Amino acid sequence: MLEKHGRGSLPTKPPTWVAAAMLTLCFDSRIVPSGKDGDDAGLGGHMLKSLNLCIILVILAVGGFVVPPALAQSATSDDAVIDAIRGRSSIESLDQARILQWIEGEIDELKGKVEEDPLAAEVRFRTRLTECNQDTRNSAQFRAELARQMTRGALTHFGDATLDGTAARALARVLVDLDPAETHAGLLAGLKSKDQGARFLCARGLAAQKTAIAQDNNKLGQTIAALREAGLAETSSVVLAHIYAALAHRNQISAVFEAYITLFDKRIEYRRGTAVFVDRAELDAFDFFRSRGVIDSLSAEQKTALTVRLAVFLRADAERYNATDLGTDEADAVERRLDGGEACLDTLVGTGRGGTIRDELRDGGYARRDAVLQQAYRWVGNPATQSAGALNTAPWNVPIGAP
Repeated sequence: MLEKHGRGSLPTKPPTWVAAAMLTLCFDSRIVPSGKDGDDAGLGGHMLKSLNLCIILVILAVGGFVVPPALAQSATSDDAVIDAIRGRSSIESLDQARILQWIEGEIDELKGKVEEDPLAAEVRFRTRLTECNQDTRNSAQFRAELARQMTRGALTHFGDATLDGTAARALARVLVDLDPAETHAGLLAGLKSKDQGARFLCARGLAAQKTAIAQDNNKLGQTIAALREAGLAETSSVVLAHIYAALAHRNQISAVFEAYITLFDKRIEYRRGTAVFVDRAELDAFDFFRSRGVIDSLSAEQKTALTVRLAVFLRADAERYNATDLGTDEADAVERRLDGGEACLDTLVGTGRGGTIRDELRDGGYARRDAVLQQAYRWVGNPATQSAGALNTAPWNVPIGAP
């Protein structure tokens, strides 16, 4: 989201001393080059060009169009040091320290400029790191070390409670851009950022690294624990959806199952309590469990645990769908949730043993919302009539109505 320019707005007219200083410099003999043989103009021509240039600068300054020094995008003095390192096939400890120093300088620059112009500061930071990473002179070892040292910097700054949201998002974007083999720890740290956008980017970055993470048991364990912790604390349904997506390791189902159940329980508590509107957070989770082979790989105990949670979601979604005040977006979200939840239950219990919510959605949608609720009761039981549904018997033993 773009933030309105505040202190970074260009001044309408600078102080008089700025123009005066520029004009004084125009007539400083040290900036007027002497003529050379063969030049189109001699000394007088150079003076005229210098004068013309300075007059233009003065006019621009008075008119308010000179870019403030804080927004200039010149290379830092440490760039030459990085250029001397980037081609090396062996990165020594001193080189590592110099790379980290360069990154810290860029982060300090980002943090210093973000109040003046958040968008410009973020773009500049990402551009600088991206250009450094993509330089054709880089060795593979340098690119890996750049990502490794960027992660070290991110670990420090994500832990700073005063870090601006724009700066946090900039750090997260760069971590996603760099060598994924080296940025894992930084993305985990970003899940704790106070900025929703940074958490979103880090969760998405971890989802993109799932293949590599699954091949390293230590990384997998760290990732699952961090995603579980982040999911329990998360207040944004959009970020939570990406946390679910990052947990979706189809070849590590037993490892991630408990994390899913824990997050489902937290969400059910929320739905039973203060929730009014239905969001889309669980759609990615339902898609994971309805994927080929996922439910079949669960133990009997795990299938029961999953069924109990799906039953509550199904009942709550169907009851919300039966309301008359749903907007188009919320109705669409509920329909997708009902579709995903019932698909999972069909696999768990067996097709045709419960309700047919999806048929009602296909045949009439929101106009058949009461019929959708009745089909949900065929799964979870009707609390008003106490008639049992498919899930109220063993081995599921869901209480009637799935409260």
